[in-house]
Amino acid sequence: MEKAGVVMDKPVYKVGIIGSGGTGKTSLGRELAALLGVQFLPSKEITRGILDRLNYQWDGDVYVERFLAQRGCENEILDKTLEREATYDSFVTDQTCISVAAYTLLEAHQYTDTVEEIVGICQECARTYTHLVLCPWGFVPLESNDVRTLNPWYQFTVHNIILGLLHEWDLDFYRIGSFGEQRIVDVMDRFFFHLLCA
Repeated sequence: MEKAGVVMDKPVYKVGIIGSGGTGKTSLGRELAALLGVQFLPSKEITRGILDRLNYQWDGDVYVERFLAQRGCENEILDKTLEREATYDSFVTDQTCISVAAYTLLEAHQYTDTVEEIVGICQECARTYTHLVLCPWGFVPLESNDVRTLNPWYQFTVHNIILGLLHEWDLDFYRIGSFGEQRIVDVMDRFFFHLLCA
């Protein structure tokens, strides 16, 4: 970027869209990445690859998160998440290390050294995001995507764990209070108003 003969560095955006399943993270992330002109990193790229390798078949009973946890995939998911984020200077993602920590804690039957290590790495990495946007549970009706559980209590529990981690780790985040098309307007107004004025 150049302004009045001075070369200016392009701003770095590392935006994490967080929330439980079915809250509109992917839709918001895709739209926000397009507006910012940065790479969108969808969670499906990571989970679908692992699920295909494990021959996962959705039967409407075993939640994908539980299936992955039962097979000890938390480290692989975290490694792939961090590796992918390190590839880009700027990005928007709907699969953050905060989500990895939340699902790891939810599905762990006991707090082991492995769980503690994963959560510790996630806490450290959570500070690398420049912006965090929380899509709260309950604003969007749950819809099936062939892997997401439609159990509202499961999704509500995930939301509360994520909220607890955000507060426990003292992370700044913006909680969306709107629905539909207004969400992207609110996020842009909150974080990227200077781009709207350009």
